[in-house]
Amino acid sequence: AQCHLNIAGYIASPYASATACLTEDEKELGVTMIDFGAGNTSIAIYKNGTIVYTDNITIGGLHITKDIAMGLSTNIETAERLKTLNGNVMATSRDEQEIIDVPQIAEDGTSDITHIEKSKLINIIRPRAEEILELVNKRLNRIGRTNIGGNIVITGGASQLGGLTNLTSRILNRQVRSGTPEAIEGIAESTK
Repeated sequence: AQCHLNIAGYIASPYASATACLTEDEKELGVTMIDFGAGNTSIAIYKNGTIVYTDNITIGGLHITKDIAMGLSTNIETAERLKTLNGNVMATSRDEQEIIDVPQIAEDGTSDITHIEKSKLINIIRPRAEEILELVNKRLNRIGRTNIGGNIVITGGASQLGGLTNLTSRILNRQVRSGTPEAIEGIAESTK
């Protein structure tokens, strides 16, 4: 109301994400899109150029952020920054030696810095990412594998976690690519 805008209509979130991130060939040949949002993870399946299935799981990237905040005794803002800058779902031997600074919030409002191995952060992130993907896998199995579009495209803020493409491919046993908005004219690269 304050911006003098009116709502022209509503569309399902998975449809909107698919419209922005999928190619026409993918939609025609069949594709499954998974949108890892903050509060939920949505699924859209296209076949023959038409959306044939949508679903929603009420767990998303914010749940990973809250897991980090609780696991490392820090606030949500710091946890989100740690997830964005250092987050990964696949650990390497290097992650045992890489040290991350984590501000700790005391009850009296003061803060202190703790140092943790990056592998500890990954060990907090990975179980929640696996949980989300297992729930997606159950939904896809419920409708039958023959009804699922060919490849998988992942998108959304949480899809930017390092290693998530490979983890998705392993759990869902499909080829996976990371999708960004392509069909929107005039959008800046940083906005994508």
